[in-house]
Amino acid sequence: MKKTVTKLHSTLLVLVFIVLSVFETSAQETPNALINKYEAINKHSQIFGYSCIPSSIEMVLKLNKKVDANFYNYQKIWENKMDGTFANFDGLLLNGIRFHQKFNLKRDPNFPFDDLFTTIDKELSESRYVIVSLPSGYGWHMFVITHKLPNGEFVAYSKDGDKNLIETNVKQVIKSVNGTDIMTYREE
Repeated sequence: MKKTVTKLHSTLLVLVFIVLSVFETSAQETPNALINKYEAINKHSQIFGYSCIPSSIEMVLKLNKKVDANFYNYQKIWENKMDGTFANFDGLLLNGIRFHQKFNLKRDPNFPFDDLFTTIDKELSESRYVIVSLPSGYGWHMFVITHKLPNGEFVAYSKDGDKNLIETNVKQVIKSVNGTDIMTYREE
């Protein structure tokens, strides 16, 4: 009898986990479902170890259908430049899109998080993506914020070679490093 009660208890616990996971999955999209929405990112590659800045520029151009899937011109020019920043693309008009660096400020507890998140919200609400610098390993890596989850967090994508990288807690990550800079754009 004791063995049957224990087995029943284990079965109920598993059922609770299944039910909770179903609710969680329906409350927000799964990473695989999200990446399929952005086929341009899925087909894109970061072709050099240190070309994440131009790679993110190319992803935005591809998401906006300004270049085709085989476009890697900016990464080929950049190659493995290790001392680059968003400033290298600030103000440039590339394939009909002008890029702008924003929030290039000191990263500390006084960073204007509310202004940053409001800016990102505004860009997303106007159907524009935002490029963001996030910590990665011992340095930084560039991601493209594509949308906001029901819980208020932002979703961002990047590439490591052909591998898709997905960050679903962008706000939390930015707060943990006391701020970051972003790139916005306008079509011209």
